[in-house]
Parts: sequence; C-alpha cells; structure tokens
Amino acid sequence: MQGERRAAERSKRTSPRAKLMKFYPGNYVLHSRRGQASGGREKLQHVWTGPHRVVEEIHPCLYVLEKVLDGTRFQSHVSYLRLYDDGELQLTHDLRNVIAHDGAGFLPNKIVSHRHTPLESCTYRVEVSWQGFPSSETTWEPLWQICEDAPQLLVRYFSKLAPSVSSRLAKVLNDSGHSLQGAV
Repeated sequence: MQGERRAAERSKRTSPRAKLMKFYPGNYVLHSRRGQASGGREKLQHVWTGPHRVVEEIHPCLYVLEKVLDGTRFQSHVSYLRLYDDGELQLTHDLRNVIAHDGAGFLPNKIVSHRHTPLESCTYRVEVSWQGFPSSETTWEPLWQICEDAPQLLVRYFSKLAPSVSSRLAKVLNDSGHSLQGAV
C-alpha cells in the first residue's frame, strides 16, 4: 500500500502532464543558456539572456522567440524560459545597450587594432579595450559586431587609419550588410 502511494507521488512529479508555464504572443521572457556557461561559471548554472519576445506557441512546451535587438527568431523549450514582463516593456536606449551585452555591463572603451582572419567566417576582427578593465584584458571581436554595438568607436578608429585601409574595412562591412552611414 505504502509502495503504491510512493509510486503515485513519484509519477505526479515526473509525469509529462505536469503543469507547464504558459506564455502568450507578446510576452517578454528570459531564455536560459544552461550548459553554455563560461568565465568560471558552473557548467549547469543558468545564464539568462533577453528579454526576448514570444512570437508563437508551436506546442505547449515549445515556443518561437524573437530577439528584441535584431529580430532573429529561434525556438525554445518552455523549461528554458522565465516570464520577464507582461508585454508592456518599454525598450529604451539604455535597456537595448544592456540587452546587447547580455546584461553583463561591458562597455567598449576604444578600438586598439584590427586583424584579418581569412580562415574564420568573420574575416576581420577588431581588438577592443573595455571601460573599467586594464589594457591587458582586451578582446578580439567581429568587425560587424562592433559596427552594430558601437559604431561611433569604429568611425573614430577608421578616421585614424590610412584611407585605403579604412575604405577596405568599410567595404567588408557593406558586403556583409552592415554600414556606418548613420554613425558619422
């Protein structure tokens, strides 16, 4: 008798019919990148990104989400989602900056140099120094990413280069669908 009761309780906890969180188109959610931790984080620790907008429910456990910065859509299982807001979120310039940097608070200081990386899908990278970090902790970022996140820094960097080099980098950006036109 007691064994049957335990089995019934265990079944309730592990049942595929367990109540799932319900989301609706227009809701804003956070998405977990569990298992993709870096920087000394625990492997199974949740790294929440977003907010993302719910676009569609494919199944009660599967949703289509849209990144608010670039409109990219992706699917996520409900277990990787957490409600962020009820859909009345005001996307201010400051909030977009936080989202662009995954809420990590990294602000670019200046572009130090660039390099050609022909064997990668991103053929040019720029070396970026970050506000609040020592100059020894620069990182190499894709040229197009800095064009999206900090176009004014890129314009300032291009102005210090030889015209032939800056025009070559601008052409690479244009060929990849990015432009510094509005940043000048």
